[in-house]
Amino acid sequence: MLSSDQASQLKRPSNSSLHRPNSPSKTLAAKPSASHLAPPSPSKLPANIAASAEVSKLQAELLQLYLLHQEAPNVDAEWRASAKQKLGNRFQKLSEESREVAEQESVALEKRNVLALRRWGSGGRLDEKIQSLESIVTNVWSLSDPGGRYARVVRHFEIWIDGVSEMEDARKKGVMLTQGNDNLFIEDLDARWKEERGDLIQLLTEWRQQLSDINDLSRDEFYTEPPEEDEKSSLEKMLDGSRMLIDDMLAELEIMDEVEHEALAREDAWIEKMNRSEDDDLRVSRVRGAWNEM
Repeated sequence: MLSSDQASQLKRPSNSSLHRPNSPSKTLAAKPSASHLAPPSPSKLPANIAASAEVSKLQAELLQLYLLHQEAPNVDAEWRASAKQKLGNRFQKLSEESREVAEQESVALEKRNVLALRRWGSGGRLDEKIQSLESIVTNVWSLSDPGGRYARVVRHFEIWIDGVSEMEDARKKGVMLTQGNDNLFIEDLDARWKEERGDLIQLLTEWRQQLSDINDLSRDEFYTEPPEEDEKSSLEKMLDGSRMLIDDMLAELEIMDEVEHEALAREDAWIEKMNRSEDDDLRVSRVRGAWNEM
């Protein structure tokens, strides 16, 4: 048995044997500071990474452009050859179709002309009608030529109406002009012009009546309604064209007469106005073409 002193000595360790165990973290080597860390690679910086991607993209585009440029002459030649062939085929097809349509129209027109000529001569007097139409067309075109009678009448009237316009415009500005033989007033057209105009009206009226007598195509049993312009025969176009030309010439001659009457009426009104504005002893006479003191 151990005594109490011996037992206490066994339970209490000696001071020399007591020590604090080291912490595992204390035994590890100390971490280096941030100043001792190695710098990252420049290629891994965000800005450099973005620049590298852009360069790669540009290189790819440049390669594509190079390949396109290298193949451009061949591609252009192939495209031109293909386009030329396609357009050539299309043009040839359209030409053939146009030629077929023209042939069909020619055949149709020939049929219409033959039918119209038969209808025109069905009542007899075909030779007489042809001669009458030829005479009318020749005479009408002769009148309307630049040196023809109708053209001379038109030119004379145009000169006269230009003078009337100049005098009326000058009066509005307070200026007095003379017309023709130094007259201060607007004179009517001369008697020779009026006689020529009357002869033309008589001739054109007679030719229009003759044309109406021979133009019986619209009065036969085959004529149900007026045909379209592109469906008319050459004979119908000639008859209609001659009638329209005669009608237009007659209408123009009638308008010339109306314009003359209106101009002279304005002149009489102007003279009356001037007389009212002057003294009672001073009168204006358009007949004598001068100021006259009464």
